[in-house]
Amino acid sequence: MNRSLIWAAAMLLTFFTQLSRADSDLYAVLDGGSTGSGRTEVHVLSQSSNYQTFTDHVATPLGLFGPNAQFILGNFAGGTNPDLFTIIASGSTGSGRTEVHVLSGDSNYQTFSLHVATPFPLTTPGNVQFMLGRYSSTSRPDLFIILSGGTTGSGNAEVHILSGDSYYQSYALHAALPFGLTPAGTAQFMIGRFASTTRPDLYVVLASGSTGSGRAEVHVLSGDAYYQSYSLHIATPFPLSAVGATRFSLGDSGAGSKSDLIATLHDGSTGSGHTENHIMSGDSYYQSYTDHVATPLGLFPASNAQIMSSVGACTDPAANNFDFLATKNDGSCTYTVYGCTDPTATNYNSLANTSDNSCTYPQPTPPYWP
Repeated sequence: MNRSLIWAAAMLLTFFTQLSRADSDLYAVLDGGSTGSGRTEVHVLSQSSNYQTFTDHVATPLGLFGPNAQFILGNFAGGTNPDLFTIIASGSTGSGRTEVHVLSGDSNYQTFSLHVATPFPLTTPGNVQFMLGRYSSTSRPDLFIILSGGTTGSGNAEVHILSGDSYYQSYALHAALPFGLTPAGTAQFMIGRFASTTRPDLYVVLASGSTGSGRAEVHVLSGDAYYQSYSLHIATPFPLSAVGATRFSLGDSGAGSKSDLIATLHDGSTGSGHTENHIMSGDSYYQSYTDHVATPLGLFPASNAQIMSSVGACTDPAANNFDFLATKNDGSCTYTVYGCTDPTATNYNSLANTSDNSCTYPQPTPPYWP
């Protein structure tokens, strides 16, 4: 279908079906070509404005990397705002290994929380993808490394997970996936929530080249099965696009149980002439859209920028409602407070939300006999 027609239909749908979503802001990290500052820059469009208003424009201390670095949002130190992980995995590094550099979100991306060389070797750009998720660590996110192109020991795509609790020095998993190797840029891997309960699921979006359906497809590998079996194979209504023209990310509608799929068109041509967001509902199994919107961002090649979405939820692992996909603390954390919950008791605790059977009551006054 012609993209201008998609855009026209998109605008009509947007006017009538704006759905409430959780805090999934859009982050554009400009890291190649040239920038006004000559440094890597972060530009943030707020979800609450339907991606029409910027909440941040900032130059970071990072230089420009182009295809040699990948950027990921995560919550490293328990702050309010998402931290920016810079993974330098190609070209050359001081250590000769893949390196992780974390810029603090609460410093507005001006100070580093971590510089570390990992045990993972440097690779060819396009053959490896990085993402963050809570696989087994409790204090900080684990680093998922997906070898999706080139050659691997198994002959298939592979997942290697570096433990966040070890500061990315030891592995929590090495596994071959039941998914073949693909040419660079034709498959995009993401961490999200589909059906697993103990660890995040692994999404594979085939959005370029050719697919059996002739459309962009979603294939979900189950986290509960250690990424050895599928929970979903489905064709979406989104058309195939040129390699690098569309960046997919996962967000949260706030109303459903499954991650929503955000397709960001930022290269080539669009109906609006701007970068566009098209969001497919997870609870519809990626068959219906909840939003189509043109952003104020212009168009730019994939080599010059990386697009990602934040997920606003509880980021504290000690909370009752900790969300292992959260990158931004939205203030929703709840905790169990034990105590006496009966207001008529002498030791009533107004902060308690769970009874510990400790309530005590006034003793009855004995009768008076003259």
